[in-house]
Amino acid sequence: MARARVVFVSMVLFAALAGAFVWLARTGNFGPIVQEVTLTNGVTLRLVSVQCGTRHRNPFDTPWQQLASLVPDAVARRLKLPPAHPMLRSGTNKVLTAWITVSPSVPSPGPGQPAFGLLMGDDEGNFAGDAGFMTLNGKTGDGRFYEGHRFAIFPRRSPTLRLRVYADPWNPGNLLHEFRIPNRFRSKTPPWTHPPAPATAANGDLQATLESFLIVTNTASGDRYLARDRSVHLEFSVRQGGAPTTNWVAYHVQRVADATGNEGDGNSWNHGWDGERTYNRFSQWPLPAGEPWQMQVEFCQTAGFPESEIWHVEKVPIQDDAAPAPEVRTHMLHGERITLVRLGTPRWGRDRSDSPKRDVVLQLKAGGKPDLRRWHLTVVRAVASTGEAFASGTWSGSDDDREFTYNVSTNAGSMDFWIAYAPSRILEFTAEPTPSGSNR
Repeated sequence: MARARVVFVSMVLFAALAGAFVWLARTGNFGPIVQEVTLTNGVTLRLVSVQCGTRHRNPFDTPWQQLASLVPDAVARRLKLPPAHPMLRSGTNKVLTAWITVSPSVPSPGPGQPAFGLLMGDDEGNFAGDAGFMTLNGKTGDGRFYEGHRFAIFPRRSPTLRLRVYADPWNPGNLLHEFRIPNRFRSKTPPWTHPPAPATAANGDLQATLESFLIVTNTASGDRYLARDRSVHLEFSVRQGGAPTTNWVAYHVQRVADATGNEGDGNSWNHGWDGERTYNRFSQWPLPAGEPWQMQVEFCQTAGFPESEIWHVEKVPIQDDAAPAPEVRTHMLHGERITLVRLGTPRWGRDRSDSPKRDVVLQLKAGGKPDLRRWHLTVVRAVASTGEAFASGTWSGSDDDREFTYNVSTNAGSMDFWIAYAPSRILEFTAEPTPSGSNR
């Protein structure tokens, strides 16, 4: 009986291995794409592999390591296999990975740190960079430097992909080479349908209309294919309870996606009001143009709060670095403790001593969230002892631990604040962008 069980398990493992190799071959992830170029400085660049899927393999690992990286997580834990690198997993959304080698080898910048900048795009100028700057690098058996990049966004309908390799990952400009690759992963999924413009969405009594949706291209750059030259400009009109309002801002684009499987976000927080519209602008790897996008836009309230939802803090002294720790002030908003931590000079430095103005920083913390929605610390209004008034302040930090910066007169000794803690609302829009300018 024991021998039969061993034989059965062996047959199952063999079948699993055979199935894995068949799957690799059928998905196109097994046969590497090889292109090679020797640059004028004698450096040889080789494109070794391009893969598309939810699980990827490092082509420079041993065959067994490559196979182990494709084993489902639950099975890997049972077999006590070492976890695969995060770059080799992408959840349920298919992404692209591209792997290059360089010889002579270059010094490794460190695990997870890229030595080169890679952009993936098409002949229409739809270029994007690696997802979250996630890379994997190392040395091959024969001493070459290798590097893999992951792309969550690429032109999935294009018959040809263009992989551009730059010498500097943080300041692209020095293009080393462009590989042109047949797109074996072309999507045939029909584009999403969308209502006629302008698109309108609602959440409760809040309604927003997407009045303008532009992909803007800056062609002044020396390299007109740089992803940083494409940005998305969104403009909304907002109504609450049926009446126009300017109390909400298009704070953050949480998610953008298209029918082909591209997915990203507008992670820049460049937002505000321009006339009668609130805007949001981002350049975080815009999706390819030419078809509708779905966007989840987070709107945050900045004014119009009832008095019962505002904490008015009076005469908070502006303290220098050498001053003793101030008295901690707290208040309850929506059942959560809000703490005024400090109001003083910025930790990152001071203004010039001869300037009539100086920057002061207010730090606030929230003890928790009242519910599962996203909540934000907001300064509705601030007034210095000199009478200078501010509708808000530039901020940094997280939703529940923020620093607000105000540029006040040097003779201001204290400030008053009106503070709110409010949930955001998510509105979803499906619309097609309008190109403004061209990368071609």
